[in-house]
Amino acid sequence: LSLFYENLEEAIKLCQNKPEEAVIKVKGHFTTLSEDILLKALTRTEFFLLREEKLQQSVLEYYQIIGKELSSGHRDFFKINP
Repeated sequence: LSLFYENLEEAIKLCQNKPEEAVIKVKGHFTTLSEDILLKALTRTEFFLLREEKLQQSVLEYYQIIGKELSSGHRDFFKINP
């Protein structure tokens, strides 16, 4: 899980600091959108990294909003040392 957080943090930094490079890396997954549209969307998006308890709370709130509950077994997933 700590490697996941590290990779996610690197991806966010890439999107913030080198959005053109980020678009080049992912444009193949968005075949219906031009690079220009992807770049505009990316530069208008604000990213922030949530970890452990804050991430868990955010995900749990999301599932509550959409009317689904996560089982208690999923709650430890968000902790590096459950």
